[in-house]
Order: sequence, then C-alpha cells, then structure tokens
Amino acid sequence: MRVADRGTTTYYRDGEIAKVEHRGHKVADFIKILAPVEKGAEDYVLGNTLGTWDLKATAVVRGGWSLSGYFQWIWEDGSGMAKLNGWDGLWGIELKAPSAAAIVSGVVVEYLDLTNQSGPIHWAPGDHPSTSITSEATGADDYYNNAYYNAYAYYGMGMGRATVMSPLYNTDGYMSYIGNRTRGIHVGVEGRIGRVGYRVLAGWRKAYGNGYEAMIPARRSTSLMAEASMPLRSVPGVRIGVQGAIDRGRLPANASAAAVSLTYSGLWR
Repeated sequence: MRVADRGTTTYYRDGEIAKVEHRGHKVADFIKILAPVEKGAEDYVLGNTLGTWDLKATAVVRGGWSLSGYFQWIWEDGSGMAKLNGWDGLWGIELKAPSAAAIVSGVVVEYLDLTNQSGPIHWAPGDHPSTSITSEATGADDYYNNAYYNAYAYYGMGMGRATVMSPLYNTDGYMSYIGNRTRGIHVGVEGRIGRVGYRVLAGWRKAYGNGYEAMIPARRSTSLMAEASMPLRSVPGVRIGVQGAIDRGRLPANASAAAVSLTYSGLWR
C-alpha cells in the first residue's frame, strides 16, 4: 500500500512501513516530468511518457451521408507504443447526415477496452539491482497509475476518461485507480424534430479492478442522458434546453440529475 503526502511516499507491507521515498515538488521537478532528463534510483528516467495512437477514416456514401471509423490506442511506455496490450483502446463508428436538421442527424457507437494492459506481470532486472534473474517481462501497465508520481488525479478527481472511476470515490483511502481494468460501450443519437433538437446518450461499463487489486465482485454501471433544446424566435442565437440524466450501478453509485439551460451562439455587437 502507498500513502503520499507532498512529495513523500510511504510504502506499507502487512501494516508496517517498508520504504519511504522523498520526491521533489519544486518547479524544476515539474519540468522533469515534461522533459525527462534525470535518471532515478531504478532503471528508468524520472517523468513519464503518455500519448495515443489515433486514426480516423471517413467515407461519403449515398445521399451525402458520411461514415467514419476511428480508434485511440493509449500508451504509457514501450509496451503500449508497440501495441503489446492487445485490443486495449477506444474503437468507434460514426454516421452523420448531410443536414443537421434531419430527424436523425448523427449516430455514434464506441467500445472501450482497458483490460489487457500488456498482461498482469512486470519484471525489469534494473528495478532489482541484486537479482540474478536477467529475463524481462513487460506488463502491468496499470493505466492512470504511476509508480513514481502516484495516480493521475487532481484532488482525487481523474484526469482523462470519465469511464475510469476516480480515486476520490475509493471508500477505503486507496490513492490509486482501483477500476482501470474496464470495458464499456457508449451510444449516442442526435437530430431534430421540427424546431426541437434532441440528443440521447447511453453507456454501460464494467470494472474488474486493476492489475494488483481485484474488484470482487466486479462493478457495473449504466448511464442514460436525454436532452432537448429549442431556439427562441424573439432572440436570434438563443436556445432554451432541458436535460435529465441517471446513473445506476456501483461506479461509483446511483445518481440522478436535471438541468435547464439558456445558451447563446453568435457575435456580440
């Protein structure tokens, strides 16, 4: 277990302190995150490398409709960059009508899989200077969790995909993402009926834990959002809208919400 406080990380094992590491938190230390130049005590350079492989292809079909397919493959190290993490990533299909005034002007279906993570086993001899085992096993990517800087979060709220439950919702004080081994599907439909525009979003996800801590049983969540808006004829550019949403499941809990909006789009003169 890790507990971090202002640059100091304390590691516990069986309830006792196993190791304490002090990390800098000055401006120069933040620069090293973006431009890794200093080697740490282990066999890697301080900082981290985050990115995605992104590709989108679009074809215009009969009647001016467009059909797109795309993917985003996230990576945090060499195994992800080399696509050794199987089908992990976001995969999507999008269909768009030639006119935004159509009854159905757009449909999107996305599938997210973060369950491979190059496998659960990681062994780098450089992390263990006294070891006699020279073989390497590249795995346990543990997305959104960093071995040196802890979880990518701001006051407990996740930075990245909202599909992965933030550490803020961990009820036991665990400071990392517990549910980053996640699968999910998202469907969205939008269009217009007369002067009323609408949007409906639905999603389902299931989390199994991370590579080190399992969720037993696995947690699920289903979400639904419906929105309608209409322009005001008396004030060009202004729309009034209503929105309702519900979550059902344990990622993190059941919830419901409603909103009324008044928006303006145009130039102020």
